[in-house]
Amino acid sequence: MKRTETAVRETRIFLRVGKCRCQQWFCRLLLLFAVFALAASSSQALQGQETAEPFQKVFPGEGRSEVVQNPFNREGDAFLDRVQKQTFRYFTDCVNPTNGLVMDKALNLPASEAFVDFSHSAASIAGVGFALTVYPVGVERGWMTRDSALALTRTTLKFFYDKMKHQHGFFYHFVDMHTGERAMNCEISSIDTAIFLAGALFAAQYFNDREIHELAEQLYSRVDWVWMCGGKKYVSMGWTPEKGFIPASWDHYSEGLLLYILALGAPEHPVSAELWDFQRIWGRYRGHTCLINPPLFTHQFPQVWLDLRGKRDRYADYFESSRQATLANRAFCLDLQPAFKTFGENRWGLTACIGPDEYQAYGAPPNAAIVDGTVAPAAAACSIVFTPDLSLSALREYYTNPLLTQKFAGRLLGRFGLTDSFNLDRDFVASEAFAINQGPMLLLIENARSGLVWQHFMKIPWVVAGMQSAGFRTAIGESNPPAGTAVYETAAYMPHQRPVYESRPMPDGFITADADFADPVWNAAFPMMLDSRSVQTIIKPPQRNDYWVLWRMLNNSKSLFLRFDVHDSTPHAANADDRMYLDDCIEIYLNARNQTFSWSAAHNYQVIFSPDASGKSLRVREFMKGDELTGHLKWKYSRHQSGYSVILEVPRPEFELTDIDSFAASIAAHNVDADATIDVKYNWFFTLPSLMLGEIRLLKQNQD
Repeated sequence: MKRTETAVRETRIFLRVGKCRCQQWFCRLLLLFAVFALAASSSQALQGQETAEPFQKVFPGEGRSEVVQNPFNREGDAFLDRVQKQTFRYFTDCVNPTNGLVMDKALNLPASEAFVDFSHSAASIAGVGFALTVYPVGVERGWMTRDSALALTRTTLKFFYDKMKHQHGFFYHFVDMHTGERAMNCEISSIDTAIFLAGALFAAQYFNDREIHELAEQLYSRVDWVWMCGGKKYVSMGWTPEKGFIPASWDHYSEGLLLYILALGAPEHPVSAELWDFQRIWGRYRGHTCLINPPLFTHQFPQVWLDLRGKRDRYADYFESSRQATLANRAFCLDLQPAFKTFGENRWGLTACIGPDEYQAYGAPPNAAIVDGTVAPAAAACSIVFTPDLSLSALREYYTNPLLTQKFAGRLLGRFGLTDSFNLDRDFVASEAFAINQGPMLLLIENARSGLVWQHFMKIPWVVAGMQSAGFRTAIGESNPPAGTAVYETAAYMPHQRPVYESRPMPDGFITADADFADPVWNAAFPMMLDSRSVQTIIKPPQRNDYWVLWRMLNNSKSLFLRFDVHDSTPHAANADDRMYLDDCIEIYLNARNQTFSWSAAHNYQVIFSPDASGKSLRVREFMKGDELTGHLKWKYSRHQSGYSVILEVPRPEFELTDIDSFAASIAAHNVDADATIDVKYNWFFTLPSLMLGEIRLLKQNQD
């Protein structure tokens, strides 16, 4: 560059002092040659520096990420380096180098036994997005050469642009590792495509390579976010050629936060800023207030790329909410120590992973918890940006505690680092590692150490535009949640603390299903309230806490008598009887032998009832072992201005309730409304996934 600039300057001087036309003509030719030489030299330099538009542009004063101050001492940093390096192997061993596709899962064998078989798993599109983000970390840490990372990234993006089947720019969730063809009859996935695009855009920003820039921009530009709304307000979760758009959409706080930033800032087919008003519900557990979504990954995934520290929109400070969600998740695990020996001071973290029985979206309150003692190491590890000390201690536990290393004989740690999950209570350890857990774990540790991903991703103009469209600003001294926001204390039911309801006995013939609702006999029954204090699942919260259910039970030698007084001024019934559970309804689960409920298992009895659309009569269905019954149950129904009342008579012999003095039960009340702005379930003890029930004790005469 310097030599060419000097030539142009000297030629201009020569022109000014030239004495004859010939000299001037010659000098003009020389100037023209110098200009072309300058252009060629500049082009070569540009290619050598691998720069390209539009990724160099950063909006003034925007799009920057605060420098990360590494919070770990030398020893802690060295340990995290070991964790990351082991995890990094997943993305070099489990990638097809001919197309860049990454296995969804792989056997996490000891390094000496490592064997990667591409036929073991389909490729995960989200896994590829994480891989594209992981390669630059490998370059920075010296685990991968820049040239090999560049080549693999180019190969990946070329394959996706030229050969991968797509629908309006969106890709299938799972594809064949060799061909890229649809696998497992899966859906075109909006969130997995968004994660892939985040990886592609980050790689383009990091490598600053013209071809990668162009491919990433082309892949991003052809995504039609408006089409994926399917004619509705919010982006659908997916589409299949057989059934069209999936009914579920990204209409609530979730990992979809990342999707909407990309959709709002997209160069083509962006969505309106109105879509950013998706539902946000605030909950509290053990003093930790956060946006509700029980599995931790929903809080963690977007912040692999989005640096939300010190930022907020008019709804929330999402970074602080995620920190509080992590603390609530840990507090719940510690509360469950008496029930599950897996949990401990440094063994915690509920998120989606493989469990002893099947894949589960494990999660903690606020909102409905799903727990059976299974811990996913990635849950605590990925929260290291929110809770660095607690997460580092958890990682040390998984790597060094003899209770784990000896118990599982090296199975918890393999070639790819930590395996997916473990459960001491069930003597279970997962045999596989998953791309969508290994990737975020490595990347969020990197953000905690250096902020590498944040600092590059937040400079991308389209990301800046998306953040601006969503209304992000600096968060200084503002409350979280905003003042006046409703916060729900969701009930957290502990398996080791089963509640007990005592049903008082009545002489035979003293009470029947035809009893008057004003009969004073009901004053003898213990009242139990289902209201805002017993909320277990909030899908769409009510604006007012004006819904409640008072239930009571009496018994004699022949029957159980249950009474329900439902305070609900607008009972809603819009579904057919076989979908009654979607309407305002009451569900009763009884099990004469066990503490848990399984739909088709022996001894399980269920009743569901709901007013019909007119409100004049009651719809009732009953099931035993999963089969519908008729003619066994008696009931009385009364509709009144503030709601309705029901008395049920359950014959004890029919449902194996004779000659016993206690049984397992759960009562659930479902509150919805006509315009779908309320959807809440209130429970008297119903834990997941084992469906643990409460206990009802049948008192005998003179016992109470």
